[in-house]
Amino acid sequence: MVVFWQVRRRGRPAQTAGARRIQRLRITVAVVLATYAWWICSVAFFPLPLGDSAAASAGGFAGRAWVNLVPFREIIRALPQLDAAQIIREFGGNVLLFVPFTLAGPLLWARLRTWWWPLAAGLGGSLAIELIQLALSGVVGFPYRQTDVDDVILNTFGAFLGYAVFLAVIAFARHVSRRSEAGASPQ
Repeated sequence: MVVFWQVRRRGRPAQTAGARRIQRLRITVAVVLATYAWWICSVAFFPLPLGDSAAASAGGFAGRAWVNLVPFREIIRALPQLDAAQIIREFGGNVLLFVPFTLAGPLLWARLRTWWWPLAAGLGGSLAIELIQLALSGVVGFPYRQTDVDDVILNTFGAFLGYAVFLAVIAFARHVSRRSEAGASPQ
């Protein structure tokens, strides 16, 4: 009776235990990615400098442009001024920002298993962040965040890096699967 109810309800038979486990894993990963996206927004846009914090934030950009459209200019400017830990944190963070999306996205949804996915996630997501930061800077009246093409470049590179890791994991899994099938075949 339960099987019949499942067929009528979903148009297919009840899921096996393995299929339910995979479905729960997919939901869990999707929730983790959504939480990660929320964290990205909190880091990229908040806190908004209002009141007394606005004056302090405005001083950090004295003499600097709101927008950098020259590729690698800010990276070259910053490198001599930063120690190794700051370089890793600043530039490594930008590279790794979209890796979780381009690594896990194709695992969850087969339609994302194409070259345009890291381009859309990295370039599109990064451009959206930079443009929102520019708009928010316009609203508060000063650049509390700099809109920087270098961030877009590093984010997009990182998105392709995440997708490359996904492809490597898939290739390795296929290799292991073929080896185990070859070892299990009768001789």
